[in-house]
Amino acid sequence: MEHLLSPEEIHIEFADRVREKMMPDTLKPYDDVLSFIRKGGRLDAINYTKLSGIVRQEGFDRARKYLNGTMGSVVNGYEICDTNKTYNHPNPNDPSEQFGSIYPLPLELVPYVMESADKSPKDDLWDGRENFECRRAILDGFMEDVYKDRHVYAALMALSQGKTGFEVYRDMQEHFDFWRWYRYVDEAIQMKNVLAHSQGDTAMEYKPLRGLVGIWQPFNFNCIGIGDTQAALLMGNSVVIHTSARNVGPYKWLFDKLLAAGVPESRVQFVIPDDNQDPAKVDHRMSEELAKRPEIQMIQFTGSHRVAQLLHKIQAQKVQEGVGYLDYKLSAESSGYNPVVIVGVPKGSLQLLDEFLESDPAENDWDTFLNNLPQRSFLRNFCSAMVDSTTGLQAHKCSTCKEVVVAVDQHGKNGLMPKEAQMLKILLTQRLKRIPMGPVEGGRVDYGSLIDAKMHDLTRRSLEKIVQEGGKLLTADSIDDIMNVEGHPNAMRMALYEAPQGLKSMDKVEIFAPVTRWNEVQGVDAAIERATNLDYDLTGAVIAESEEDAKAIRARMRQGVVYISGSEGQVDGCTGAPAPQIPFGGSGKSGTADLIRPGNSEYPLRFTEPHSWPAHPREDW
Repeated sequence: MEHLLSPEEIHIEFADRVREKMMPDTLKPYDDVLSFIRKGGRLDAINYTKLSGIVRQEGFDRARKYLNGTMGSVVNGYEICDTNKTYNHPNPNDPSEQFGSIYPLPLELVPYVMESADKSPKDDLWDGRENFECRRAILDGFMEDVYKDRHVYAALMALSQGKTGFEVYRDMQEHFDFWRWYRYVDEAIQMKNVLAHSQGDTAMEYKPLRGLVGIWQPFNFNCIGIGDTQAALLMGNSVVIHTSARNVGPYKWLFDKLLAAGVPESRVQFVIPDDNQDPAKVDHRMSEELAKRPEIQMIQFTGSHRVAQLLHKIQAQKVQEGVGYLDYKLSAESSGYNPVVIVGVPKGSLQLLDEFLESDPAENDWDTFLNNLPQRSFLRNFCSAMVDSTTGLQAHKCSTCKEVVVAVDQHGKNGLMPKEAQMLKILLTQRLKRIPMGPVEGGRVDYGSLIDAKMHDLTRRSLEKIVQEGGKLLTADSIDDIMNVEGHPNAMRMALYEAPQGLKSMDKVEIFAPVTRWNEVQGVDAAIERATNLDYDLTGAVIAESEEDAKAIRARMRQGVVYISGSEGQVDGCTGAPAPQIPFGGSGKSGTADLIRPGNSEYPLRFTEPHSWPAHPREDW
């Protein structure tokens, strides 16, 4: 009979591994990347702007060479390039640079994908619980290869998604961190056996899903799309990747490395959907047909709320329409309309700003004032947090701040005094107007262009609706000033706006671009009510006079992650939620509220079916 570890043994094993990690957890002391991964070390991501000129240029040259090749779906190891339909990705920061042809999978080949992904012929070297360590070793090797080519990985993100050096660093670091913890899922299982089930009398086993896992990869975060793929493969599933039509290049590069590392061709298929800059010409039939296949038991989705709704309907129809199984699953993290709630500020924190505004400053005076704000002060921390939260990753992240909800009270007892709110609004407007932006490949900027012309056009139309409904731009005089950036067709400036009379159709609409609303309401209760009735329950932040006040308000909010300000000027995190430090997920319109969330060692269990059996004969109970 299999020996299950006792709580004492678990404690000792974990303590030994923690002691191993007390050594420096960067790669510098190690020449052997694979050994470092297996010791639990943390691989360091890179900011491509900080690479030496030669290494950086090599990364961009190799990335361009890869992107300029043709790309097709890969089924059972064979690349499919149907010349009847094709599209090209432009460089987001220079749309005149068109990369190689991309061939979406023809509708009629969906059955072939299902046939190739069928798990019925067992792979004795890959499938089964007995091959867990083999799968982990192969995926360790995949990570080693990715790490060694990380300068190419970085350049692919810059050229395909327009990410700045810091944004690339974040995405890559999360990918490295995801795998660092996912590979310890066996320890999570041991802990569950010891602590969660009858004091060890019941043994739990987590088998791969009966059917296939379909992973719909998001365009904005490579770490999520590839992390989900690795977690599902680690647990022995057969995976069908529905990649992002807007971000094929980096995902295809990662997929190639999965096969090169030894993942069986029968266990992972790569499907490219249709795309077109004209939404009217996009053919969604292949994607819909793929999702409808009864062989796909689970769909792991990250993307828009609208698509999540469609996939939810498809999975529900499988249950209802004669298939007979009840265990079709959709795990979705979709959109986020994330608020920063301001109900107060630390005492005395606005004095410097008040004195500055009394001097009737000119535009040039603002540059000096913002640059000279004291380190660790509330004003500097507030500006830094809001810049990061509103524009980080081109605001193409689901945790972007979409509304600053400000509690205002005439006497300052139930929120900020009107003058305090006005001062903060002016400060934020002036800071957001000065965000460095431009071509990401050329140097250090805080954000680059939107990912494509379609996103740029959608953002312009959204701003037009906001203005039509009474919204007033704060960071520019007109929509053209925001959307027309000379020399950069897909770029835009930060758009902060307010709508004193309210909005109609655009009231709670997430715009996947740097567009944020300033919204003053009467009193703290009104601010909390607004924040908890946005329908999207992903992330948020509370800024208050004291840490105790902030904690009290956080307790009344529904968001999955809520940061709070400290009593000494700290503004912690704003609305961003970097996993795995903050494993998070959303409820309401933001997601399916799964308990097991990306970024911890339990996450691969999402792609499993739990089974149990008695660890001891019944007569011994």
